[in-house]
Amino acid sequence: MEIQSFHGTNMLGKKKITSKSFTIKIPLMVNENNKRVPGSLGYGFYTYIDGLSDARELAYEYSHKFKDEPIFIFKIVSNIEGTNLLDLNEDDSKNAYRSFYKKVFRSAENICKNKHFKINNKKQHVFDGVVLELYVQYLMQHKHIVVKGIIHDTVTYIHEDGLSDIENGREFCIRSRDIIKELSEDT
Repeated sequence: MEIQSFHGTNMLGKKKITSKSFTIKIPLMVNENNKRVPGSLGYGFYTYIDGLSDARELAYEYSHKFKDEPIFIFKIVSNIEGTNLLDLNEDDSKNAYRSFYKKVFRSAENICKNKHFKINNKKQHVFDGVVLELYVQYLMQHKHIVVKGIIHDTVTYIHEDGLSDIENGREFCIRSRDIIKELSEDT
């Protein structure tokens, strides 16, 4: 399946993305040395796809919110097998995830506590990212499914959406560099 998505960044991010050594690092959540805070869809390279809004525009607006400098938009074309895609907008995937969430809730709380992750910030949704990382590990260990990308409708806090919890963007978190077939600056 081919997925076109967009990512906004500043000059430093542009240099990283366009370098030959650009990789996507996915640390193990349970590794004691891992202090990286996950986003709401876990670790990976966050992009937007069309669906709830214009993906390119949302990538720009979200990046511009944090940086008072030029913003660069990248178009990413990924090719991913259906078995490697966790689409949390699909009912079966969502229900399986919810069931898992209930089972690991206390463990995820303890991980956050031990790693000193702030989980009371609703705009970061760190807790969701921790649980998703545990779920991806579970899928790999028990179902032999390698998740290379996650799709979910999310809340991106920008301008007028800053107080709403209604989804306004469809995010595609790319977890594996090998699915990216095209990465170019979108001018």
